[in-house]
Formats: sequence, C-alpha cells, structure tokens
Amino acid sequence: MDPKQADLVIYHLRGSGYALGHPGDTLPGLLFLAEVLEKKGIRVCMFTLDYTLVSNGVYPRQVCECFGAYEYLIEEVGVRAEKICLMGESAGGHLGLSFLVGLALSKRGSFSFPLDHDEEKEKKDKDEGEEYPRPGSMILLSPWIDLFLSSPLIPMLEKRDFMSRTFLQRVGKELLHSDTRLISLFGDFTSRSTERGSWERILPTRMWVSAGADEVFMDDIVRFVNCAREDGVEVELRVESGKCHSWQSGEAFLAARRFLDMSMQCEGEELMPGLVEVGEVIAGFV
Repeated sequence: MDPKQADLVIYHLRGSGYALGHPGDTLPGLLFLAEVLEKKGIRVCMFTLDYTLVSNGVYPRQVCECFGAYEYLIEEVGVRAEKICLMGESAGGHLGLSFLVGLALSKRGSFSFPLDHDEEKEKKDKDEGEEYPRPGSMILLSPWIDLFLSSPLIPMLEKRDFMSRTFLQRVGKELLHSDTRLISLFGDFTSRSTERGSWERILPTRMWVSAGADEVFMDDIVRFVNCAREDGVEVELRVESGKCHSWQSGEAFLAARRFLDMSMQCEGEELMPGLVEVGEVIAGFV
C-alpha cells in the first residue's frame, strides 16, 4: 500500500534502553497490531526506525535520526503529519519526546544542536517560516521519562520490576555525556523546563500513555502526565495493575510463534490483549 493512501502511519520507536535490540525484534507485535487495525477497517502502514545504539553514538545523534525519518515521511513519501501516530516504547518513548522537543524548538527546514532558547528569536522564526507540524497523535508504552531515575520511589519499584536502575543510570549518563545543554533539554521530562517551554506547544493533541503499576518508571510516568496536563495537554493514562515494564511487549514476545503460525482469518486476540487495547486506542485517533 502507498503510505499516502493509508488512513494512518505508525512511526514506531523501539525500546531496549538505547543499548540493545533491533527493529526486527518487534515485528510480530507490530504485525499483530496492524491486523487489529485492519480488522477495524483502518488501512495502516508501519515505519520503524533503526536508531543508533549508545555504544555507537550519543545524543543528539539519535534525535537527529528521528527527525530525518520524520522529514522523509512528510517530504519524500508525502504522508500528512496529522496521519502519523508516533509510538514509542521505553527508551523509544524518551526518544519520541526528545524529538518533539527538538521539533518545537526548530524552524521548518533546520534541526540543529545546540538549540538556542531565545523567545524573541523564536517569534521571529515563526513569523518567517512554518515549523514542521507535529504528528497527529502519540502512544507511549512504559516511556523512560527521567534518564537519571531520580525519583525517591525507584528503590521500592525496582524490587517489583526486572529493570536494573544501575544499568539505566549508566546508559543515561553515557547518552548525554555530561553535556549540560542536552541534560537540560532531554534529561528529565517529569517537570516543566524553561528551556523546553510548555508541553502544550510540544506534544500532539491526542495522547495515550500506558504504564504497569509495578514498573520502575511508574512514578516518573505519572509525574510527566500530570505536568503535561497542567500545561493544558489532554493525556489519557492507563495503569495496568500487577504489570511491570513494557508488559505489552512481553506478551507479544511470548505469543510470537503462535501468532506467526496463524492465518489472518483467525481471531487470535487472546494472544496479545495488551496490543489489542493499544489498537482500540489508535483506532479512536483515526
């Protein structure tokens, strides 16, 4: 299908802590999600970014790659921004938010770092040229909100989850390499930042966030959502009791073989109920 003819293009950013994995790892889950939407009569195309892992490059390289792919979808493929649903999981959620921050601070046609925050200059830029439009919607699954995991609740939550605070903090520090500008812009999304400005001018108008009640990022996710709401953004937060980090992907991983052995005519929705819910949310965006 020509992506221009699709009802929706899902721009997917995978997780794995900026340190592991490949987009192909998420393929069964994405195929399942596409089938959920197809059965609802929604023509969907998937685009997933193979961004640079921290062992091969640090910020802002990943954000620039994210922007380059978005520019490709809009300028070369011809997809309208309002048809794009930006979907980020774990580290991919952090990257998606970082990309949107950069997008809000950049004039159309340029995406450079460091991003100078100058209100007069920003006003002049907006008068002179149009910014790239934001995606129409965003889905965040267990997003990594604070790279430094500074919440006082982390030690308690870590006991319930499989995530390692020590590993994540090391990756976060390496990713931003002590650059104060990058830390200010992208290090912690749990609170309002004068560098970034209001979330209302950064985030899409349709937002849905998922978290497991027992995951290590739980407190950070709630604080981010509350901050965005205080800035006037309508964000729906879904917290699943008894679940840990990225539980939808955990379901997809365990059910991948059974799903791939099935024909599309089979229902199979019991295999990945978490992604069925995500599909229902996305369908409501169309």
